[in-house]
Amino acid sequence: MLGIPKYKPNFYIDAYLFCEDFRDILKQLIGKSIDCFWIMWDYKHEQWNQDGPIILKIGNFNYEFAACNLNEFSLTTNLINLESKLNWYGSGDELPLGWKENHKKECINLLKRPIKEINIVTYDFTSELNNFHINPEQVSKLYNEGFVLHGIEFVLEKENDSDFENYFSIYNALDQIGIKTTEIGSYKGLQKIQITSY
Repeated sequence: MLGIPKYKPNFYIDAYLFCEDFRDILKQLIGKSIDCFWIMWDYKHEQWNQDGPIILKIGNFNYEFAACNLNEFSLTTNLINLESKLNWYGSGDELPLGWKENHKKECINLLKRPIKEINIVTYDFTSELNNFHINPEQVSKLYNEGFVLHGIEFVLEKENDSDFENYFSIYNALDQIGIKTTEIGSYKGLQKIQITSY
């Protein structure tokens, strides 16, 4: 899937089910650091292909994150062979793709910092509908599921008290993967589950 041989994302919508399934795995990452990361690169247009996963190397494992639709988020480990040729749904050489290591300069400073906390982020679609005064009955069920899994925040050790770019945040950015070096947000419609205390 996603042009990657033998890769099958494990998409979740329910944040609490995601926490239940991955709590023990994620808790073991506290105190470790992100060694490096890979993004899928579109060599034809010389840009990041955000439809592909992002991969974090932490210790001896690669943690692969992907997003789909507006409410699906996946975590798998060690399923992607970074040496395998990518083929985006049969496009072949018309869309040459590959993996770029550490190819987002704003994230470089986040590497090798101890992970202090991990948050699972949920988003309330019904809250968003209310903000825009939209009748939920007029939209598809997708937008009316309430709190759904939105992403994950790795909260890293700060360099100093004024350091607010100490997050490696990965989230569903409207049917593609997104990355932020700051907190995903604390605005209305978002809730967080601290994995270390779940």
